[in-house]
Amino acid sequence: MVDIGIRPNYQEIDSGMCLAYFKDRVAVSLPTMGVKLWVWSQGAGSWQAQQPILRPNVTALTFIEGGSTLLGGTVDGVLWACEIPNGIIRACAFLKTKIFSIDVNSAKTHALIACHGVSRLIGLQAEKRGKLEQSYANKDTESSPHQLHTFACFTARGQGVLFGDIKGCALIWDTKKGTLVYGLDHVLGGEEHGQGMMADSLPDEAVTAAAVRYASVYGYVPFGDVFLQSLDAPNGGCIVTGTSTGLLSWWSQPAYANSDSNKKTKVS
Repeated sequence: MVDIGIRPNYQEIDSGMCLAYFKDRVAVSLPTMGVKLWVWSQGAGSWQAQQPILRPNVTALTFIEGGSTLLGGTVDGVLWACEIPNGIIRACAFLKTKIFSIDVNSAKTHALIACHGVSRLIGLQAEKRGKLEQSYANKDTESSPHQLHTFACFTARGQGVLFGDIKGCALIWDTKKGTLVYGLDHVLGGEEHGQGMMADSLPDEAVTAAAVRYASVYGYVPFGDVFLQSLDAPNGGCIVTGTSTGLLSWWSQPAYANSDSNKKTKVS
């Protein structure tokens, strides 16, 4: 347990707080104070406070490069990076709209940035660092009423992107092409929900969380109103999703997906 030292004031603040964790280090953003850092000291047996990052209004955080660098996003769309513990903060990209979440692919070459109505693929390596390489959006994601739950994450070891929610159908995109492949329909088949209702009479599910589990790689991703942890799964792993009505669903990874599943919907 670490003490941030203050009681944040959220009035008229659009950024809130977010947290990133990697092995022996923790970062917590405070709306007006920037980002506080702690590193575990094996010798002292306690968390040691580091020099804070004086960047306010941070809305997303994640560690990259083996925990040596912190990648963050802000309410005004700035993607930045800072070496830990005493590095200089540097802007990587200017996306001009609030950054809701950041995910990094398993190869550590790209970051997936979720914003209002669109998710963007940003390069992290050398000359491609900060470069916009692909976008994932259509008229439905741009007009979605569930943008407060905006998130994006890589699937199928970076080959796919999970982003967007259309009336309870979470969208899967091709990472390289930026094209829509299919959807994970959370309201298809009322009997599967244990409610004995037809699909049309089910409540309007909003997909608020997702987690990805590979056969040999373990991770978890917090999004929206729900915090989900990955589960063990054979055949290349799984995706776990959560909705605003409390529905948990377990899906096969896109690369291993069974096209006969009645919960997957082809999206054109």
